[in-house]
Amino acid sequence: MLPLLHPSKALSRQERNKSQSLIQLCDNVPRAKPKDLQSLQRLDDEWRRLPLDDIPEDIVKETEVDVFWHKISQLKDSEDCNKYVELPNFALAVLCIPHANADCERVFSKYNLVKTKTRNRLTIKNVEGAMLASQSVKINKSCCAGFEPIKDMLDRMTSEILYDTPNKQEKSSEEDSNVCDFDVVFEEV
Repeated sequence: MLPLLHPSKALSRQERNKSQSLIQLCDNVPRAKPKDLQSLQRLDDEWRRLPLDDIPEDIVKETEVDVFWHKISQLKDSEDCNKYVELPNFALAVLCIPHANADCERVFSKYNLVKTKTRNRLTIKNVEGAMLASQSVKINKSCCAGFEPIKDMLDRMTSEILYDTPNKQEKSSEEDSNVCDFDVVFEEV
């Protein structure tokens, strides 16, 4: 259904024989679908009018889908009002819907590379720090081999900070239980 929104198909009169209306696409993407019937009707009218309209050549030649719909949204009529309002808004809303979960999977994969069986005692905070450091190296297009930590960084790298110790976990659970006790006291008053 999304190929319908490609510029070559959206402007093609031959494609309209296959899909005269956008209603079916609207039903498949309810979050982008106009809320009221009047807006839905305007969307469908704009869709039907698009291949019949005189579109400037620079827009017709546009191959980037998002740029195409943005340019369509900027078209004016003789009264200097936007010709197309509902259609480009709908198209851009549909194009914004993520079509894969590759980004999430990539993060989980990185997490599994950082927190291995041999480094299973790393805290979430430290794994997060390692992942952020990796991302920073990529963004800055630098190399981790050339990185030189300052003395303060080295002083902070202790086993107490890097790993949760059983004593630390017991203390935090005792503190949590004390907080819960206070909550009960305050609820009764």
